[in-house]
Amino acid sequence: MRHMGKLTLEITEEPIVGNAGLVAMGELMRISGIDSTCAKREFPNYQVAEKDILRSLGGLIGIGKVGFDHVRQFKNSEFFLTALGLGRVPSEATLRQRFKAMSLDRNVHEAMPVCSVRMLRKLDFKPRIVTVPHFVGVRIDTDSTILDNSDTKKEGVAKGYTGILGYAPVCSFLEVGLIVGAKICPGSHHPLHEGALDFHAGVRSRVRKLANARLLWVGDTAFDDWALNGGAAQGRGQFHHSPQSAPRKTRDFDQPGHARWTSSFSQARQDRLHGKHPPGT
Repeated sequence: MRHMGKLTLEITEEPIVGNAGLVAMGELMRISGIDSTCAKREFPNYQVAEKDILRSLGGLIGIGKVGFDHVRQFKNSEFFLTALGLGRVPSEATLRQRFKAMSLDRNVHEAMPVCSVRMLRKLDFKPRIVTVPHFVGVRIDTDSTILDNSDTKKEGVAKGYTGILGYAPVCSFLEVGLIVGAKICPGSHHPLHEGALDFHAGVRSRVRKLANARLLWVGDTAFDDWALNGGAAQGRGQFHHSPQSAPRKTRDFDQPGHARWTSSFSQARQDRLHGKHPPGT
């Protein structure tokens, strides 16, 4: 039997970085066509191209680095440069400033989901088809949660329904856990805030490009809204509400009576939220 020698542990200030995943992230971003997202934002006087900003961020997230300052570890990394197909690794300041400007560009917002769908289709990804009573199709879960930012002073931080200061992102994901929609919101926002209908319409459109099947929408009662349910009805799907303290309720839009009942119930609830009727009516 062969015995291993003794290991010597040495404390060092040198950052130990794992490169696993960088090559895969570089290839995924390539086939997604993410560079085209930045084509109209490129300027000749930029020392770091816009595409390098997005690719650098994608690479950092892929290896669990979520801070702009983490890019400093890769300033002289030839592997980071090559694996992600970069022309130049941006500095922390450049990465922060340029991404902030990019995040305000509506064209970039609209292009990113297109890149995601393009990537998944090139990978021949197919959403899982689920079978439940009276339904066969693709399940989409939508939920909101509170991200604790009580120790920061970031813009948009507000007290949520849990009493914690933070953000309240809304996410939609397929049964396999793949996120197909995400929207960051202040902690005080209700899931049915302004833009919620557009968010769900975008999710529905993206999933439709991946699978020609009926959709089963699963969410808690915060999403029990007549307009939102009506949007699901256009796709002839089901809306399944799962309140934490009540039996689950399924809205089957192949049965018009159920859709009408939901609309009436939701409208009354919305009226109460906006003060049109006193509580208890």
